[in-house]
Amino acid sequence: EPYMVQTDVGRLINDFERYLAILRNVHDALDLQLALDHAKGCLPGHVQGKLQDICNMGGTGFNNLDEGHGKFMKISSGRDELLAILNNKGTDPSVIKQLLVIDYTLETQQSVLVQGLTSETRLPQLCGQLRALLTALVGHLPQEDELQALLADWTTFADSCSQTRWNSPEESALLLKALCDRTSRVVGELSDKCQTMMGPKAAFLGAAIDAPKKNIDVFVDEVLRGTSLMAVSLILQRMEPVLRDLAHLPPWQMISPIDKPIKGVLQLIDKMTGVQGEVFHTPTILLSGAVSGEEEVPDGVLGVLVRSAKEAPDILSHCAVRARNFGVLLCTCFDPKISEKLAADFANQWVEVRCKADGSLTVTACEKPASLEAEQAKAEAEHAKAAQAEVKMNLTDDLKCSWCVRPDEMNRTSVGSKSLNLALLRPKLPSEIYTPQAVALPYGTMQKSLTDDANKEVL
Repeated sequence: EPYMVQTDVGRLINDFERYLAILRNVHDALDLQLALDHAKGCLPGHVQGKLQDICNMGGTGFNNLDEGHGKFMKISSGRDELLAILNNKGTDPSVIKQLLVIDYTLETQQSVLVQGLTSETRLPQLCGQLRALLTALVGHLPQEDELQALLADWTTFADSCSQTRWNSPEESALLLKALCDRTSRVVGELSDKCQTMMGPKAAFLGAAIDAPKKNIDVFVDEVLRGTSLMAVSLILQRMEPVLRDLAHLPPWQMISPIDKPIKGVLQLIDKMTGVQGEVFHTPTILLSGAVSGEEEVPDGVLGVLVRSAKEAPDILSHCAVRARNFGVLLCTCFDPKISEKLAADFANQWVEVRCKADGSLTVTACEKPASLEAEQAKAEAEHAKAAQAEVKMNLTDDLKCSWCVRPDEMNRTSVGSKSLNLALLRPKLPSEIYTPQAVALPYGTMQKSLTDDANKEVL
């Protein structure tokens, strides 16, 4: 079917195939085979062979995790060859566009595979995927020093740590967790740079064409989610519970941490989508079920505690970016018993939430302010009083302290633990390994500076 009498079906099929090729040429700029055909003249033979193998591997579908991981790594090998050519100073500038189209096509296929490998929890495979993506990022952003240092550390430690061979399984997990935290910070910084660079331009152009404000607000977020940063974020999200379990870490992951404690009513919700558009007139902290990452943080919400890691947003999601931009707490609980206890003990009560330096989080009951307006007025009055207060400086006593403390003079009474540990570590290291060179300023250095003869005429 259809039955076409006295029609040369074979000739008609040829016509349709040629028509399909025209459509692909015009509309499908990301077709890998098409991009490869256009760039064959500027690619070495062995690179053409690798890319052709990728074209012939049957797309991004897979029947099991091993097959999906194998396809991902095959694409990574092809990208490594392309990026080596792109970063070669001898490459003809006229072919860079064609090579970038191929690389972007491969990057898209990698992202699709990562999104499909949702059940992957094996550390060796996850570390291999993350290292491959970081290699590609360094190839595109060679000016990012921290990214290069991060890739060097992943290359050095990832293999042995992912197989829990670095001293012990717990130490291996801790080292990998430290690398993941660094990676998360780098991804966040790159995201912020893109927001700073593209956000004002998107707002200006969007306003010029009368684009809806909601579309302008999420434009840069959507651009970022189309890059390999999104794939990096997903892999980090999958590694987090595995590493926490191995290293016996605190049950909270800080997606958007806060420096100061927050106070508000703890309200239970099933999904963040259920409170979109609401305005909370009382300071509120949400204990939420599913948070997909596409939601906005409602007005009046100071913090969002996600009950389960399986329903938590990634660090590059729209919700996470908004939370970081507006200083809203966003964190994920990896222990269901803790979230259940919070719901049972503090639902609809005033609580104070604090983030600690070790990555843990505390929730305690607190008194509801008698009047929020009165409290705010009191704070403003205290601030005004402090601004008008006369500062009395002691310019006679230099406190008899030294100007600085050299590393060989450091002890528990003169410096903190970080400086002391570095000073103690230095003589124990081989000569080819260095520690940061620094001196410490002891308590009283400021006073000593103010009372010094050199400042008499100024003060």
